[in-house]
Amino acid sequence: MDALKEEQDKVLYNRDELKKYDLIFCDRRYKLSTNYGLNKCLKVFLSELGIGSQTMIATAGRHIYGSYLLSKGVDIWAVSRLLRHKDIQQIIQTYGHTLKEGY
Repeated sequence: MDALKEEQDKVLYNRDELKKYDLIFCDRRYKLSTNYGLNKCLKVFLSELGIGSQTMIATAGRHIYGSYLLSKGVDIWAVSRLLRHKDIQQIIQTYGHTLKEGY
């Protein structure tokens, strides 16, 4: 992760529009990656590492992150902000099972 961050710093040194998002991944033109682009990269990484399902998508990482935080008792409002939801309704709908297990 540190190596990726160092590479990002080199490439994005004068790219303020991207720095504000603190990106790890960007496309070949140094623009915001699309979900499709992230999934394509993830498939390559998983294949090269020989781990996991090559059908995994980037959104799964986000879901795992949210589930983990909630299962550890992190405040639902904090998780909502970290995942950039406008309110907690999406969190309740998506992670309701985790909320029940965690409490």
